[in-house]
Amino acid sequence: MPPDDLTVYPTWDLTLPLLPARSALYPLAPLGVGTPDVESMTSYLARLAAAHSVSPRTLVVRAIAPLVGGNNLRRLTTNRLAAFWTTDSCALNGTGATAQGWAQAVAMLTGRPEIPSLTLLTWREVLPIRGLLRRVHGWCPVCYEEWRTAGTAVYDPLRWTLAIVTGCPRHRRLLRQECPHPSCRQSQPPIAARSRPGHCSACGGWLGASAEIDGGEEVLSAAELAWHSWVDSAVGTLLAASPVAMPPRREGIAHLIRQCVGPSGGLTTFAHALQLNPSSLCQWRRGTHLPSINMLVDLCYRLDIPLRDFLLAEPVQINPVPIHPWPPVGALGVPTVGRKPFEAHCVRRALADILQSSEEPPPSMRKVARHLGQAYTYLLDRLPDLCHAISARYLAHRQRTGERRLERMRSEVREATFRLHAQGVYPSSVRVATLLTHPSDFRNPAANAAWHTALRDLGWKS
Repeated sequence: MPPDDLTVYPTWDLTLPLLPARSALYPLAPLGVGTPDVESMTSYLARLAAAHSVSPRTLVVRAIAPLVGGNNLRRLTTNRLAAFWTTDSCALNGTGATAQGWAQAVAMLTGRPEIPSLTLLTWREVLPIRGLLRRVHGWCPVCYEEWRTAGTAVYDPLRWTLAIVTGCPRHRRLLRQECPHPSCRQSQPPIAARSRPGHCSACGGWLGASAEIDGGEEVLSAAELAWHSWVDSAVGTLLAASPVAMPPRREGIAHLIRQCVGPSGGLTTFAHALQLNPSSLCQWRRGTHLPSINMLVDLCYRLDIPLRDFLLAEPVQINPVPIHPWPPVGALGVPTVGRKPFEAHCVRRALADILQSSEEPPPSMRKVARHLGQAYTYLLDRLPDLCHAISARYLAHRQRTGERRLERMRSEVREATFRLHAQGVYPSSVRVATLLTHPSDFRNPAANAAWHTALRDLGWKS
């Protein structure tokens, strides 16, 4: 072919295309960021585990714990993981180092930079940790039912994790804290090893209920509804501002307290007007201490100041004279008053009814004291006979349960040992443990003794 007849084709572009950033976990979008209904960190972890078809325990141990330095959490057979669910999991929604470390780890794994907004980290300088978060899961069953009926995601808003929020003003209900199923009736941590959004982590039952089924025994009165509505609005406005607000400094609260007291130094007068302790108010004014979340909300309520503006030091003018009366009795999330008045005949009758009831499992004396609103040691001192009887029944139940568990464990170990022997395989401790329902049970001395007995019966040991 002559050179003039050659066809020149365009050159190929061999530049590799830019790939979007990949995340280690599915980038599940958190719900309600920038709104009063923002999702909590514990709720997001439960939904993230469900999106990967694993339990929260597996998600925490395999993916998150290696990034937050939780070496103990990676040991599946230690008690540290169980203690984390019951005592430490509430801190994931808070203001401390735990919330910060986990938020950074989850944001890196999912590629979602808005994950810190699912906690209270924005307000860590002005919200003290003490009394800030509830240690048990609280929820509105009617909200759950409405979300499931509408086909939307079921989750736990961050405001439900605050101790000051005890009701749902939308449905005029107090938040539930115990499973409604008669066979369970247990309280739950904010997240547990087998948590599923909207379900009990102990029995797996559905926690939602319609307004008709839920009943009206917990309907709020008009005064309680006004208080809960104000708290819900104040907390919701605070949470909605978390993604965009600059973290406030604690000096701002001291400045506002000094502004309320005035230059004349009428600290005692201001404290008496709000029925506060003058020494506590003096510490707040100096900036050495921070008011609790209860005192902050109560102070803003009585002075008619938005909680968000108070923490951000943005109010234009503060009227130091209380405008609103005290909230209804018992409306505060953490009572600031003493225990309930002790009426001997009523308490004695209540203890006798509990002792005669056939409730299973029987409650411990400490749980009974919390239910009655009394101090455990005070009841033990005033009514020792009934208290000892309730404790004895509870301990007997614990002993029976422990004996049944040991017997089941011995039987399961023996059955696994004989099964391996029938397959012609030496039933070593590792092989037997892998066949157990809970492999960590093999660490129990009773299980180990049952294994040695089975080996002797099979002739593997003399």
